Amino acid sequence: MRLRTRHTASLITAVTLLVTLGVVIAVRSSGPSDETTARDPLPTAVVAEYWRTDGSPRLTSASDRVNVFFLAFATSAQPGTGRLAFEPDQGSGIASEQLREDIAAVQARGAVVLLSIGGAVDGGIELRTAAQFDELVASVERICDDYGCDGIDWDLERGGAGTDLDALVTASARLKAGRGSDFAVTASAEPGLRLYEDFALAEGEATVDGRTWRGPVCDLYGPQFYDFAQPPAERRADIEATARRMVDRGLPPSRFAIGTSYAGSAIGAPGQMPVTEYLAAYRALADAGQRVRGAYVWDMTIEAAQGYPFAEAFGAELGT
Repeated sequence: MRLRTRHTASLITAVTLLVTLGVVIAVRSSGPSDETTARDPLPTAVVAEYWRTDGSPRLTSASDRVNVFFLAFATSAQPGTGRLAFEPDQGSGIASEQLREDIAAVQARGAVVLLSIGGAVDGGIELRTAAQFDELVASVERICDDYGCDGIDWDLERGGAGTDLDALVTASARLKAGRGSDFAVTASAEPGLRLYEDFALAEGEATVDGRTWRGPVCDLYGPQFYDFAQPPAERRADIEATARRMVDRGLPPSRFAIGTSYAGSAIGAPGQMPVTEYLAAYRALADAGQRVRGAYVWDMTIEAAQGYPFAEAFGAELGT
């Protein structure tokens, strides 16, 4: 398990600067600062799974090919605020202490564990005002300290309702400044959503308690290529077109991932496709010289029941 110095974020003032790709958010606190050098906090190749509080098995039961886990979900502790709550046993049967032990165990074998914020029913998270920034950052710090998480995953759905680009960049830059360069920030959302595409490209700058972060605020952008009706051939084409569009806009392929679901779509068969079809899209991009970072699956509950076909197929392909 990696050790990192914890810092409490102080109240700060945000200044927004427009740039060609997204935005840069400059966040300052008083006093001298030490600049944090940008480092990549994720595995070189990513094979990720969403662990659900409402029924997934223990993290330690997952295939060893899985090297990133998203804890789904931290939701609103009070609608209309940035305050978050995370309760691991909402049907999983896994108590807080057991989850802490399991997180430490998978981290010991090199996996990264991220707190996923939001989901389809986020309870009313709002992230727009300075007070809401403070509430959310404090909540993330508390939960990540409690469970030992390595970062966060933004999954504010419904078109990003409750937030905007400046807010996402500001909060992310503050967290990276306060918690260190190995604190990961990822984002998953509906394909083509401009808010998250711009966030994937945005850079931020923040100084918190004398520590400065300057650079990209999103380490990995993974659109959810599921939960909407589409034939497999069209879905593969959509994956390839989205990745190429983002690369054309300036996103390195190493910061793009493919969001998959082969049996867990909310709308059933029309909203998902077999693992082999997702893998074909990954290979097509690689063959075209755009080898993306990897893929994730919704969700670990289904993977465990099926024998981890996603993790085994993508893990073998990516060498995890």
